[in-house]
Amino acid sequence: MMQLGALEHDLKHLKKYMKPVHEECELIAAPAKVQSHFEPMGVVGIFSAWNYPIMTALKPVVQAITSGNAVLLKPSEIAANSSKAIKKFVDKHLDNDFIKCVEGGIDVAVAVNNLPLDLICFTGSTFVGKIVAGVAAKNLTRCILELGGKCPCVVHVSCELQHTIEKLCWAKFSNSGQTCIAPDYVFVDERVVKNFTSGMIAKIESWFGKNKDGHDDQGKIINDFHTKRLEKLIQTAGGDILYGGKINHEKRHIQPTLILNPGIDSPIMQEEIFGPVLPIFTYKNMKEVIKFINARPKPLAVYYYGNPGSVDAIDLANLTSSGAFMTNECLFQSLSHY
Repeated sequence: MMQLGALEHDLKHLKKYMKPVHEECELIAAPAKVQSHFEPMGVVGIFSAWNYPIMTALKPVVQAITSGNAVLLKPSEIAANSSKAIKKFVDKHLDNDFIKCVEGGIDVAVAVNNLPLDLICFTGSTFVGKIVAGVAAKNLTRCILELGGKCPCVVHVSCELQHTIEKLCWAKFSNSGQTCIAPDYVFVDERVVKNFTSGMIAKIESWFGKNKDGHDDQGKIINDFHTKRLEKLIQTAGGDILYGGKINHEKRHIQPTLILNPGIDSPIMQEEIFGPVLPIFTYKNMKEVIKFINARPKPLAVYYYGNPGSVDAIDLANLTSSGAFMTNECLFQSLSHY
């Protein structure tokens, strides 16, 4: 649905995108006229991610095509079945003189990365993104990198607690937390933390149950490597495990996990979690939250639950920097065309 929406939006606005823009002209050049004309960049290399393999592949493909470019698409080999389906769709339904889909592992990705492309669109980890950008620089290829990060969430004393709990449970534990813009950790006002944690536990059990084999609405961890990685993050987190922490390696299932006050220097607070594990911190005033966020790399999003007109909300929005700032919602910025 998101891909269809993107296609409909781009087709609707295509003439506007293509229309020359009249620019201001210096007086010394008068009566000359200046216009900016937009043209395709050429061949766009698209590297999609494994966590949302259809969206991260086809949405940029739509945008590249409607901009008049040719496309070389490399789906993630980690989501192997989705990669096969995307390849089949492209080969059967799209013009292969202008749109090619290539499958393969790291060797294929490296080969595509080394081509003299006109633009690279990469969705994935910061670590791999640095490699992609470094190789692209040798060909002076421009890059659009959609990377991961640690998105903080703030639960204010003024929040509507039940709404907040439902939104956070959905955003953090759907797809087993394997969403780059999911809340990575949460600051909760100390006055409401007890009700917040008890409400989260009740909602987790209501939605996902207690089955050690998991629940279809939560989903599985993508592979054994990431299952073991998340297990290690839980084991080395410190703090108090309020709920969860159980792991079924055979099913690649990790129970939704809440950890109160994990170690600030522990691995779980140093890298993107990308799983159904939520660190929880308490706070007394917004200044300490802002200081904490600003001491770390800029996040993809900052989420705030509470009165959007409060001084704390305004300060959080104005004194931090992120890719998106949302009040009383999560994830929906991904639906925006802007």
